[in-house]
Formats: sequence, C-alpha cells, structure tokens
Amino acid sequence: MTTAPASLMQAYERIQPDLKQVSAILDAELQSDQPELTELLEHLSRFRGKMLRPAILLLTARATGQVHTTHLGLAAVVEMFHLATLVHDDILDEARMRRGAQTINQGWGNEAAIMLGDWLISHAYHLCSRYGSQWASLEISSVAHRVCQGELMQLTRRGELAIGPDDYFEIITAKTAALIGLAARLGAHFNEACAEMEQACWDYGIDMGIAFQIADDVLDLVGDEQEAGKTLRSDLAEGKATLPLIHYLRSADPAHAERIRTLLDGHPLTDRGGRQVRLPQPIAPDRLTEARRLLLDSGCIESARAAARTYVESAKARLACLPETEAKADLRALADYVLVRDR
Repeated sequence: MTTAPASLMQAYERIQPDLKQVSAILDAELQSDQPELTELLEHLSRFRGKMLRPAILLLTARATGQVHTTHLGLAAVVEMFHLATLVHDDILDEARMRRGAQTINQGWGNEAAIMLGDWLISHAYHLCSRYGSQWASLEISSVAHRVCQGELMQLTRRGELAIGPDDYFEIITAKTAALIGLAARLGAHFNEACAEMEQACWDYGIDMGIAFQIADDVLDLVGDEQEAGKTLRSDLAEGKATLPLIHYLRSADPAHAERIRTLLDGHPLTDRGGRQVRLPQPIAPDRLTEARRLLLDSGCIESARAAARTYVESAKARLACLPETEAKADLRALADYVLVRDR
C-alpha cells in the first residue's frame, strides 16, 4: 500500500477541523426515520474516504481568503452528490466492493441502489437551497447535467474500440473532472475572489480531475483489489475505451492490435428499433486475462501515466495567480498525490 506523502498528510491536518465540520453536516443530513433507509445510510458512511472534493473546496477557500459557513455546507453538498455518483457507478460497473466494504448494489440489489442514489441527489439539492445562493444551485445543476451526459456518452460507446483521445477526454471531463472543478471553483467564488482566481481554481480542478481519472484507468489494470478496496478489472470487461487501451491500439503492431480487438469483441452491434447499438455480452475470463497481459507488457501503461503527470503539472501551474500560502502549497500536494495513489 502506498504511504501518503508527508506534504499531503500535513495538508489534511491543516483542514482537519473544517473537514470534521463537513462530516458533522453529513452525519446530520444523512439520517432517516425509516429503518430501511437508515441501514443503507449507515453502510454508505464507509464510502467517504479522504473526501477529496470537500478538501479541494476548503483549500481553495483558504487559498483565496478564509473558510465560511457556506463553504462548509457546500462541501457537504458536493460530497453528497459524489456519494450518489459512486452508488450509481457501482451499479453500472456491477462492482462488488467499495472502500473494502460491500457495495449497495451487491448487498441490497440494483433497485435499492438506484433509489438511494436518487435520494442523495435530491437531498443534496435540498441542502444547497438552504444557503440562499441561486448561483450555487445553478452551477451544481449544470455539473450534474454534465456528469450524467458523460456517463451516457460512455455507455452508448461501450465496446467501441475505435474511440479516439478527443472523445475519451470529453467523456472523462464531463463524468469525473467537472465535479472536481466545481469544488475548486466554489471555494474561490464564496470568497468573492476575482474572476481570474475563480477561473484558475476551476481550471486546476478540471486538470486534476482528468489526471485522477487517467490514474483510475491505470489502477483498474495494475492495482490490487485488496489494497484498492474496490472492484478492479472491470473496464476491459465492460468495453470501456480507457487511455491505456487507446494508446495500445494506436501504437501496437497490426497483429497485436487485431488480437486485442478479437479478445474484447464481446460487445457486438445489435439492432434495436432500427438503430444499431452495442449491448454487452460476457467476455470469457481467459480472454480478459490475455488482453490485460498484452496491455501490461506494452508501454501503454507508462504512456497513460505520462499523460496524467502532464495534467498534474498543468493543474499546479493554473494556481500561479493565487498568493503564495500554505493552502496553495497544499493544493499542489493534493495534485501530486493523484499520481501515486493506490485506491
């Protein structure tokens, strides 16, 4: 298991009092008088982890001024929305484990998981409305729209191995990076930071979110499930064109490229109402194992890691217009951690 760098641990120590308040808000909000929902919410509390998005919001608040009550509440809103995406993602991925615990869909079924995710989203909007900012409500709604759009783009192009880098980056910017970008922007906006600083925080979050998703794609191939605490090896099985696979198909010799296409051809075109769509079919484990070996034996993993490093460096450079503070240094440390995390 990778040990978090000292700089990252120090960053979290500095915002720990704020994160405790955000956690207290979440504890107070994620309750119900219905025992069935209470059981689900208690289990869901295991999925919070490092609360990356609230941490980014709190650090950009500190980097542009100070943390206010509104920052704390919106940090809880962002985390609540993120938890909803995790619950829904686990359904899409048929995941069995999340942060070392059973996923909601595995333990209670897809129907309960869908409704819990919807409950979290609606509750996040309800909580957001208490802070009296129409701007925040509109921005969160806009990002929610982008997240869903990104997921739909990925679903409808499942099994389409000809997808290029531009389409890949459009998908991950929408489904992953936009929420991280919003978290960073909220910290600056509610300190009435200048337009340049607010845009810089948004750009930092977008670049960091892209790097985060690339690192996640790599982790799915090379990580250890026990250390990661979540289900891995699902991207190939689901026909997702992740960056390592895109790099492989563009750089491998024709025979190897054709071999991996053959191995992953478990998503044939199917006619549905006069329109051809790709529907997932099970891919034999031995074929997935061979496809993974081809990827691991190539240079595509390092190519993807290099791309993630480029985005991390870009994220840190975005912060140039912010004053030199501990919080700014902490934002840089948080970006660097994306490259070495193993969960």
